[in-house]
Amino acid sequence: MAMPAPQGSGPDARVRGFTGVALLRRPDGMDPEHWRSRWQDHHTQVAIDVQGTFGYVQNLVIRAVTPGAPALAAIVEEQFPDAAKSDIFAFYGVDRARDDAKAELKRRTDAMSASTATFGAAEKIDVVPASRYVPVPPAFGSALG
Repeated sequence: MAMPAPQGSGPDARVRGFTGVALLRRPDGMDPEHWRSRWQDHHTQVAIDVQGTFGYVQNLVIRAVTPGAPALAAIVEEQFPDAAKSDIFAFYGVDRARDDAKAELKRRTDAMSASTATFGAAEKIDVVPASRYVPVPPAFGSALG
């Protein structure tokens, strides 16, 4: 996956497309290590293969630092092209010009549904649309005047 160039210029420019920030929860009764393995060792490649993402970042949550915070198991950041906001074919990376576009879309959505069901992400998930900014450090010495 290649990161597209930020829009605009200068430090902290916004990356083209949008980011889906997914909050994952481990189902009650599922062993934490089994949950992590299903997510990272099995589902990750499925998600990369069947979605039209150009960036994918996983954050495993070890513990909450705020009293009373909801129990989260992980936070995932998936970067999609702008078209994926309103086009399911773009979301799943399927070229509409393909002769088998509808069948390929079904294959991909079925694979994603089956995979997310194995670790509870088909039920216990919240996804928030967001933008991504790539911080650009100032040139060495520029802060020294």
